[in-house]
Amino acid sequence: APVAPAAADTAAAPATWAVLGDDPLGLSAAVDAVPYDETAEVPDAVLVPCAAESRADVAQAAHEATHRVLALIQRWISDERLAPSRLVFVTRGAVAAVPGEEVPDVAHGAVWGLVRSAQSEHPGRFTLVDLDTDPESATALPAAVASGEPQCAVRDGLVRVPRLGRVARGTAPAEATATTGAAGAATRIASATEVTGTGVAGAAATGVVGVTGFGASGTVEVAATRTAGLADGRRPMDPEGTVLITGATGTLGGLVARHLVGEHGARHLLLVSRRGPAADGMGELRSELAELGATVTVAACDAADREALAGLLGAIPDAHPLTAVIHAAGVLDDGVVDALDPERLDRVLRPKVDAAWNLHELTADHDLAAFVLYSSVVATIGNAGQANYAAANAFLDSLAQHRAARGLAAQSLAWGLWEQRSGMSGHLADADVRRMARSGIRPLPSAEGMELFDAARAAGDATLVPVRLDLAELRGRAASGTPGQDAVPAYLRGLVRMPVRRVVRAGGGGGGVAEADESSFGRRLAALAAADRNPFLLDLVREHAAAVLGLAAPDDIEATRAFREVGFDSLTAVELRNRLGAATGLRLPTTLLFDYPTPAVLVDHLRREALSERPEAAAVVAAVRPADDDPIAIVAMSCRLPGGVRGPEELWELVADGRDVISTFPTDRGWNVEELYDPNPDTPGRSYAKEGGFLYDAYDFDPEFFGISPRE
Repeated sequence: APVAPAAADTAAAPATWAVLGDDPLGLSAAVDAVPYDETAEVPDAVLVPCAAESRADVAQAAHEATHRVLALIQRWISDERLAPSRLVFVTRGAVAAVPGEEVPDVAHGAVWGLVRSAQSEHPGRFTLVDLDTDPESATALPAAVASGEPQCAVRDGLVRVPRLGRVARGTAPAEATATTGAAGAATRIASATEVTGTGVAGAAATGVVGVTGFGASGTVEVAATRTAGLADGRRPMDPEGTVLITGATGTLGGLVARHLVGEHGARHLLLVSRRGPAADGMGELRSELAELGATVTVAACDAADREALAGLLGAIPDAHPLTAVIHAAGVLDDGVVDALDPERLDRVLRPKVDAAWNLHELTADHDLAAFVLYSSVVATIGNAGQANYAAANAFLDSLAQHRAARGLAAQSLAWGLWEQRSGMSGHLADADVRRMARSGIRPLPSAEGMELFDAARAAGDATLVPVRLDLAELRGRAASGTPGQDAVPAYLRGLVRMPVRRVVRAGGGGGGVAEADESSFGRRLAALAAADRNPFLLDLVREHAAAVLGLAAPDDIEATRAFREVGFDSLTAVELRNRLGAATGLRLPTTLLFDYPTPAVLVDHLRREALSERPEAAAVVAAVRPADDDPIAIVAMSCRLPGGVRGPEELWELVADGRDVISTFPTDRGWNVEELYDPNPDTPGRSYAKEGGFLYDAYDFDPEFFGISPRE
């Protein structure tokens, strides 16, 4: 049975609070917070109210909310002065925490996905809290933040944390026993019976359908929470009705189309994609389905275009009314959170968020047997390098909860990694698959995936996670994890028994596991002979670097070879930074591997930081005045200067003519130009000028050639 987290340590609650921006949720009074002032001392925690707006265009609200939150996150991680402070995003009704709960703020559900990925890339920097309307709930914020949980929901003043639990197929809810983390007492709770799922007997990895439940922190942990009224079986799809599948030309869309026709007797399919009949493989799919006895209509339609979608739905014949919707469309544009911009967010949000909301509104008066949204486990547990994709899919999860609470057909299936490569996963390298395997997620075979699809449909919960989990891997990570290092993601801790660890702080007595912090690591390093410190640190760096890259032998990491040459990219660089930060207790910058590009150089930096050494001063060299007649050779010169200047001759002409080349902010730098200006010259990360002289073709610069990050 899942184990509840320990009760919140109120002594560890933030001592100073601030609220950033307007406070529509009334947080200031609840925690005695002051307005955030960038010029004042940095508070322990900064609250960011994320309140729903009264507007009809929920999809657009999701775009705007994620734009704002992305800008805040990027601003937060770029300012080292803010590193000790925690940024707490507070929503109200963006997620469902109890069975059948209404989710009025679907738009900010996307924020939850975005922040979850940011938490994976920057552990300990961000917290998510969802409140209800109970006045006592806001006063529980200190307990929520002090719990150490990355995500919480407060209901009726009680802090709840999310855990993934197994869902039984074809069984009714039963009584289960869970152990409290605070007192160790057993409490009887209603939950789903725990079963092995659909995996092959004897396999190390087992396919399971998981449901996310918010258990009471420090009281009891819910193994699986069912949505009220939906666990008694699902109405079958009418074989004479029409099944609409978006993203039908993709691997997953085609897979479910074949499954519905071959196994469930669907006879009328409306397959939709942006290219329609012209899409690769559509002809073969159509012929295959026709041979199975189905009538297939293929349409080119962008479901994110409301008018086009309305026309498509209106053309469905009355003899075969719409009976089911399967929304499987989506695109990827992966990148670490500090490399994203609003355009990259919107590109990924649109086919998920806009299309799903259009489908929701345009089919609200249809008597549907199924409304299935293809989400991703990325949105559930957070995945580094996929904040935009996590945001898009988290919106789908909140939308399904919103529909279910209103009695509408709704299911959001947060799929794990599929074994069959598709346009969405074809870019994954072996290192990416190994990285996911370390988190316990294994590739899901197509046949097993369709078994889980049926299991999820039978279970009936609004949000489910069909995924192939390697529980042995998770148990191993749980057993080897160290304090301060998230060996097992918080969401998955309900599936494995987490070891009880006692933490020994500096000067403390008794047994236990030493907490990794800067001072303890520094003392350990200082206790070594001076000649042994660098070898010790090099072994540490090699060990973690090899683990990140999936290399069996740490010695394969050469001390003087650049990290990028052995396979590190922006995402794996973040993972290594996080591992080293957890192992040493040091606060390490996001650009760690770009600032210190080889293991040897990085070792010197870690030693200096841990021992508070000052860098050796450079030797002073007396200036030598060169002779006036020394030859000078200009090999080449190229420019990308303001005004379109490409060479020295054009630069001279510009100066001689006195041309004005000052312009407004460029739009190709990933900047949020609307928020970049601030009249206060002391505001960090902002410009008090609205114009300037800017280089052009900046995106053509090759940062890898110079060993620096694209952001630099």
